[in-house]
Amino acid sequence: MYDLLIVEDEEEIRNGIKSWLESRMDCYRIRTARNGVRALELLEQAPADFILLDMRMPLMDGISFLKELRRRGGSPLVVVLSGFDEFQYAQAALEHGAVRYILKPVTPDEIEGIAREIRTMLDRKTASDAEVEFLKEQLRRNHHVDITGHVADFSFDMNELVMEVRTGLADEVKSRVMRFFDPYRSEGTPPSLERAYVFVSLVNAALASVLEESGISLGEAFGQPASPFREAFGIERAEELEAWLLRIVDAAMERIARKGGGGRKKRVVERIRRIVNEDYREDVTTGYLSQRLLLNKDYLGRIFKEATGFSVSDYVNRVRVGKAKELLKEGRLKVYEIAEAVGYADEHYFSTQFRKIAGTTPSDFR
Repeated sequence: MYDLLIVEDEEEIRNGIKSWLESRMDCYRIRTARNGVRALELLEQAPADFILLDMRMPLMDGISFLKELRRRGGSPLVVVLSGFDEFQYAQAALEHGAVRYILKPVTPDEIEGIAREIRTMLDRKTASDAEVEFLKEQLRRNHHVDITGHVADFSFDMNELVMEVRTGLADEVKSRVMRFFDPYRSEGTPPSLERAYVFVSLVNAALASVLEESGISLGEAFGQPASPFREAFGIERAEELEAWLLRIVDAAMERIARKGGGGRKKRVVERIRRIVNEDYREDVTTGYLSQRLLLNKDYLGRIFKEATGFSVSDYVNRVRVGKAKELLKEGRLKVYEIAEAVGYADEHYFSTQFRKIAGTTPSDFR
């Protein structure tokens, strides 16, 4: 069962919704609150999976409640019921985490329809969570992988992989897969298949994470009732495992692209990444990008963060640290020279950013 919290200041409406849903659906445990303050108190006692939230209430309105809910780290699915037929109210509610904004008046049947829709979303999330836990368990059983995405002699940034999936860069993800499997095509003794299973699990975990963010169940993504991820562990040849994983990447990313749309945004994000990777030595800010792309700087920053999970400045620092790692491995330059070479005027600031991202100092990394 799922926990539903109805937050509505009018007692008749609040109790009416509760009674109606209890008589029609048995998948919810239902609690009620007369305002946002009381709702937060109830959530302290037990979290909710789904909140039906009135916009206009005494003590704390719907937007204030949503802001406080997110500040506390809550992540239930929230549907807002409102009498305000104005765009800014809907926009504010959705920006602060609501999944739907419904205008009053609504009928009992409409409320029931919303509740059934949310149950479907929760079912999908539960299935995805279970699958991701399975993938994590596969990782925990193998000692060749750590949290940063290091598999034996092959290292990569898991955050970068998730960002590539989010932004629809299928060719880059597939290129990463093929580079990993290159040693299995070389002459001599190939690496163990166990190594490949771990890498496959990491890629699958990245795909599952972004599918979940997009509201897509694993079964829906791959056109079959159950997730296909467990199939990998029954494949005993590296070339077959590589082909299987490339098909999975194609299927997942095609489904994410269809769900998300936003082709123009994707192209803008790709251009931002290209500029940063080419101009990282410069003072690359949203203002700098705005002049290059002739687009509003606030818009650029927002869509880049939505698509990648990173602010522009965070991504610039990651690119610079990645370039610094390459120079440190070469061993020709001093640390302060490397800092200048990758765009940092201050060696101390460079070392701070390097440690924050790489988990060690430049000197220790060398």
